[in-house]
Amino acid sequence: MTTIHDVVVVGGGLAGLSAGRSLRNAGIDAVVVEARDRVGGKSYTAHTDYGDVVEYGGQWVGADQEHVLSLIDAFDIDTRPQYDDGAVVSRVAGQRYVEPTYMDALRALPGESGSELLAAFEEIARCIKQIPGARPQNAPHADEWDAMTLQTWIDQQFETPEAQAAFERMIPGIYTADPSDISFLFFCYYARTAGGFHMVAGLDEEEDSHTDVVVDVQSIAQSVADELGDAVHCGHPVTRIEQDDDSVRVQTPERTYTASYVVVAVPPTLAGRIDYEPALPAARDELMQRMPNGTVVKCHVRYVDPFWRDSGFSGLVEDDVGPVNYFFDDGHPDGETGRLVGFICGSNAREWADKSTDERRVAVIDQLVSLFDDDRFDTPIDYLDQSWPSDPYSRGAYHGYPTPGTMTACWDAIREPVGRIHWAGAETATRWYGHMDGAIRSGRRAADEIQFKRSA
Repeated sequence: MTTIHDVVVVGGGLAGLSAGRSLRNAGIDAVVVEARDRVGGKSYTAHTDYGDVVEYGGQWVGADQEHVLSLIDAFDIDTRPQYDDGAVVSRVAGQRYVEPTYMDALRALPGESGSELLAAFEEIARCIKQIPGARPQNAPHADEWDAMTLQTWIDQQFETPEAQAAFERMIPGIYTADPSDISFLFFCYYARTAGGFHMVAGLDEEEDSHTDVVVDVQSIAQSVADELGDAVHCGHPVTRIEQDDDSVRVQTPERTYTASYVVVAVPPTLAGRIDYEPALPAARDELMQRMPNGTVVKCHVRYVDPFWRDSGFSGLVEDDVGPVNYFFDDGHPDGETGRLVGFICGSNAREWADKSTDERRVAVIDQLVSLFDDDRFDTPIDYLDQSWPSDPYSRGAYHGYPTPGTMTACWDAIREPVGRIHWAGAETATRWYGHMDGAIRSGRRAADEIQFKRSA
C-alpha cells in the first residue's frame, strides 16, 4: 500500500506531533507515522487498579518551559504542585544527612566540603557562560572540554572526598549517564540549554522557579494526536527512507509513504537504525553511532498513605548507594495518595535494567527502609516500574547524549537537513535539550524549515 503526502513525520512523540501539527496548521498535508501502538514516546501514562495516574516517563514542567505550557493551556490539561514540604534525606559516601532543604543538605557536608562544592557550582556557571547557544562546538575551549570526560574534570576540581561524592551523585539522575560517559563540553551545553546547572540540579531557590507535575502527561500528546485525527498512523515502524531529487519514500513493513519531505523525529540512536538510500553523509552517520540514549528505570512505590510526611519528610532523597539515585514524593499535596517515585540511573540502571521487576522491588524497598530507618516502608501495597532500555522503540531515556569527542567531530550535523530529510527530537533543541519543552520546540523548528523551503 502506498500513500502520497506533502510531508511524512517519523515518530509520534511530542517532537513529531508538534511538527505535524505546525505543518497541518499551515495547510500542508503531513502525516505522523509512529512505530508503537500509542503516541507520546517517552511521555507514557498508566492508570492503576487504585485509580492512580502513574507517569512512566516525563512528568514535570518548569515555570519557564513555555512551549509545553502552551499545549497544557491549549488542551486544558491539569497540573499540580510538586510536594516538597519537610526534610530532605541524603546519603553521601555512606553518611546519612537529614536537612530542611536540599541546599542545606549540601552545605552540611563536613569540614570544607560544603564550601568546596558551592565553589564548584560557581566554576561551572563561569564555564557555561562560554558556551554558544546553538553551536557548543565553537566554544573557546571546545576541543579541550570535549576531549575531557566530566569525571576527569571532577577529579581535577575536588580535593575533599565528600564534596566529590556529592557532586558525582547528582550526575546520573540528571543526565542518565555517569560522569565518565559524557564530555565536560556536553555537560556544560546541556545545562546551558536549561538556563544553568542550578536549574537542572534543583539548586534554584527562587520562588518563581517552581516545578509542577503534569496530571496524565500522555494526554498532551494524545490531545495533539486527536486534533490531527487520521493523520496519525500508529503501529508502523519505519525501516527505510529513500530520497531522490524529486521526492522521498518512507517504508514500513505494511505501507510506503511518498512525500516531498520527511521529518525524522526520533532519538539519534534510533534514527541510525533506519536504512537510508542514498547513504547519509559521514558526519551524520557517525553522529548517530556516537549518541546512545541514557539508561534509566523509573520506579513507583505505593503505600496506603504518605506516612513519611507526618514524620517530617518531604520524600526527596538523594543517595549514592542505590540502586535508586533519587526519590521524590509523587503523591497529591492533599495527602490522598502515598507514592514515591524513584530513578535508577546510569551504571546503576545498567546493572538493574535486565533484572526482574520482583528483584528491583525488593532492592528498592530495602533501600527505602535503610534511608528512612523506618520499617513501615517494608510493606507497600504496590510496586510498578518501567525499564526504558528494554523498550524497543526507546532503547533508553531521558535522551541521547554525545560521547566524548562527538560534539567537536560532528555536531554540525545534529540539525543540518540531508536533502529532503529534516531532523527533530529533543536532542536537536537548543533550549531545554532532552526535555518535553525542547522536543516541542524542535518539531516546530523542523516544520518551519520545510515551510521556508516550500515558499522559496
